[in-house]
Amino acid sequence: TWFDFLMYASLMLLIFVLYPKLIARRRTYRLEGKRREELLKFCTEQGVHVRDILIERNTEKVANAMVTGILPGHRYIILTEGLLKNFNDEEIKAVIAHEIGHIKGKHLWINACLSIGWFAFWVGVVHILGRLGIPILSSPDSFLVAFLGAVLTYDYVISARIALRNEFKADEYAARVVGRKAVIEALEKLAEINRVPRRTGIWFNMLTSHPSIEERIKHIRGKTNEEI
Repeated sequence: TWFDFLMYASLMLLIFVLYPKLIARRRTYRLEGKRREELLKFCTEQGVHVRDILIERNTEKVANAMVTGILPGHRYIILTEGLLKNFNDEEIKAVIAHEIGHIKGKHLWINACLSIGWFAFWVGVVHILGRLGIPILSSPDSFLVAFLGAVLTYDYVISARIALRNEFKADEYAARVVGRKAVIEALEKLAEINRVPRRTGIWFNMLTSHPSIEERIKHIRGKTNEEI
């Protein structure tokens, strides 16, 4: 079991290391010009190393951003074409600051640990059910029910709650760096361009691993300067 766990953990870490290279080559192109230089300089000023700013292809109708890469030398911030087209410089900087918040908060490593932790969680479920006299490995139906239950619990209760917490923390960091006003304006524009309701239900938030825009704005406004 320990050998299997180490092999699984190594595979997950390898995926997290190689994924930026794969996505950078197939789905994106590099941002050029003065804006690229300014954004990379902004990242450096915040004490993080980002290899490049990339633009995702065929995303003119979507405004979004992400950071990928657990290793500084292979870390990229990826913006959509829709975000680049519709956001002004301050709003883009607010979005970048949010992604930097994920880096500073070690959220990429947390995601890697959650992927690795699934193995231990599943082994624990099998062990506990076995101790309770439920031999799921001897029945395909029992195995399927237990496996789906474990997946849903781990993804939409444990992992999703951690992801929601990380989004709030990244928003707090962005508000501290660029100010509440710029972050709130960026959030409102994200909702408008992506046609996402400002208020969404808990299950929608769990599935998307993001709090609603209304909750994120309320969270930022409710924080004192000291807390941010």
